[in-house]
Amino acid sequence: MLKLLEEIRVILIDDDALFCRNMRDLFDAQPGVRIKLVKAYLSAAAALRELHRTLPDVVLLDQKLKGHFEKGTAVIPVLHARRPGIKVILVTGYLDAEVQQVGRAAGARGFVTKPFTPRGLFAMIRDVFEGGTATHSASSSAIVLEAAQATSAHQTPLTARESEIRQLHEAGKSRKEIASELGLKEPTVNAHLHSVFVKEGIGRRRPTR
Repeated sequence: MLKLLEEIRVILIDDDALFCRNMRDLFDAQPGVRIKLVKAYLSAAAALRELHRTLPDVVLLDQKLKGHFEKGTAVIPVLHARRPGIKVILVTGYLDAEVQQVGRAAGARGFVTKPFTPRGLFAMIRDVFEGGTATHSASSSAIVLEAAQATSAHQTPLTARESEIRQLHEAGKSRKEIASELGLKEPTVNAHLHSVFVKEGIGRRRPTR
């Protein structure tokens, strides 16, 4: 019971800068949720250097990386060696039996397939933090279902305002800049961005033109 009252400290390791921005905005737009994204890293090496400062409870770790560590599964043992007890959730664009087998052997406690919904992600973080192994629990089925729902949820079109805000956000503008440009308040921009994330899922790759 006491664990539920604790703030869950999370770090993200993913070499996709836009995905990291989306995740920061997602966490910031969740008032009252006792899950904090302490920092997002574009490389595993940078995250490992600061592990003693960030002191995360849970790591969201992308499976496909650039740099010294090319796969997230190679990072997991190093994370455990430097911070025993840390919980790792492996994030991947495609989850197959091999990734699950290698990930479980390395010590991953959960697997998330992109795109995913905010509700599914936060449910998995809580479950893993509480000591569950999401690949074997009810949360595992939920997160896979959430990913599938996020794919079909794209059939629900964005409103004109949501599309406008998404376009500005993907162009690199901050929430404050978007609010100023559109004459909105920043909480309103947060609400629209959250709606975009719910409708489209987090981590959806957009077609190149």
